[in-house]
Amino acid sequence: MSNLNRTVIGLNIKKLREKLGLTQLEFSIVTTIGIRTIANIEAGDGKFSIDTLSKILEFFNVDTSFINNEEMVIADNFRERLIEYHTDKKSDCLGILTKKPKIVYAIKNELLSSDLLNKPREIHEIQSFFNSLGWEFIGSSITNALIRMSDLIETRKHKSKGNTNVYLKKS
Repeated sequence: MSNLNRTVIGLNIKKLREKLGLTQLEFSIVTTIGIRTIANIEAGDGKFSIDTLSKILEFFNVDTSFINNEEMVIADNFRERLIEYHTDKKSDCLGILTKKPKIVYAIKNELLSSDLLNKPREIHEIQSFFNSLGWEFIGSSITNALIRMSDLIETRKHKSKGNTNVYLKKS
């Protein structure tokens, strides 16, 4: 394991975990690795064993060279592919992987990677998009999250509907 860059691996594990919308606790449960160990690995200061790294690689279904790469690129459909992989394995972690994600995750990883906000959309259209994924979010929760993401999403007043906003992906 001398060729492994623990800092890079730790940062990449964190990126992959966050891409899935998992907390450290949830990741700890699905990998059967202690939460403190996960925190240490992600911080780049954990002295992890080959067994620990193997559990992480197996869960993510990736190899060492992928996770040890400073320029690691995570596929947009990573979550879907991983769910499919664990479904085929009849894995116990599916309950955690398939649960409804937090709204911020849903916006950053699904809504913004789609073409939906390439033109102004009302909340009910965004809500329908999430419903098509099997995720039900309250319109006001979506609105609040979109407004807080002003660096990524532009909020405008609707041209003809008085108290209605529309949302558009910033370029």
